[in-house]
Amino acid sequence: MQHLSISPTGREYADYIKGNFEALPFVLVQDRVLRLKKNADVFEMVLGDTRNKRILRASRVILATGIRPKSVPIPLEGKPWKSCFDVYSEASCEQIENYRDKDVFIFGSGNSAFQIALLLAPLARNITILVKSYLGLYPQETDNRFALRSLSQRTLEMIAKSTLNTCEGPLNNHSAASRARLWLHAYSELQAVDSSLRLILTEELNSHPLLKGSCEASANEGLLSRLSDAPGYELRIDYLRDDCSLVSATGITAQLPATDWPHLLDQGTGFAAHQNGQSPVDGLYVAGAASGYASVNTMIPSANASIGQPRAQERVSWA
Repeated sequence: MQHLSISPTGREYADYIKGNFEALPFVLVQDRVLRLKKNADVFEMVLGDTRNKRILRASRVILATGIRPKSVPIPLEGKPWKSCFDVYSEASCEQIENYRDKDVFIFGSGNSAFQIALLLAPLARNITILVKSYLGLYPQETDNRFALRSLSQRTLEMIAKSTLNTCEGPLNNHSAASRARLWLHAYSELQAVDSSLRLILTEELNSHPLLKGSCEASANEGLLSRLSDAPGYELRIDYLRDDCSLVSATGITAQLPATDWPHLLDQGTGFAAHQNGQSPVDGLYVAGAASGYASVNTMIPSANASIGQPRAQERVSWA
């Protein structure tokens, strides 16, 4: 390894995997898998496209097909959603400047949603995280190990500071820190009405002090309106505006080929069903992120030529 670190860089890990494969006798076939099926004891993989298909047969198959984002909260015409993968990819290529001075609405209650908010905070005008329920911070607020982790605590602190107009300091002062105001709301209903999204934010769902304060401050800014028939608020998002961005960070699921085995996907976890790598289908195995095993997500970026130029995220003081 070229540096002192517990975790390898992406390049080092890729070279390690490549070296292992090159040490084995194998035939590399690169093509799109349209369908996976089984004839007696032989698997058949339909490769190619709808016009040019071919069959690849095998007695054993290992699915290491990775993960993909879950479906967006609501399909919309004329407005593409950005997935968490899209935003991470833009950030890795230093292409997040297009979020500058925009109102960004992030749907999702997990760590990805809160970390994307932190990533875009130096650029955007307003960032609103929209959740179905607030999971809490582990272990301070909950013992649920799937709840928010310490990396999301910075975002929570910024949300709290956005509700306090009298605070001082680089973290609290919006103009001095040159960062977005952050809001956190829980919604019970989501509808597409004409060219806007309508969300209902009930008082019960937003009873946590952090969410309650965020709703009240956001309403004072004119970003929310109070419901006339129940305690709570209404949020309208004109998603066709040029200065509006929608991000879906609602989670991930296994990326699996089309099969005749619906039980191959564990509906509870969203990953491939398996027992120590063996799927419910005899001779079919799963590995890597598709199986729910943790991927190498602690890598540090490889050094590049622009390392001396601080990124927007590094120019903001969070102290």
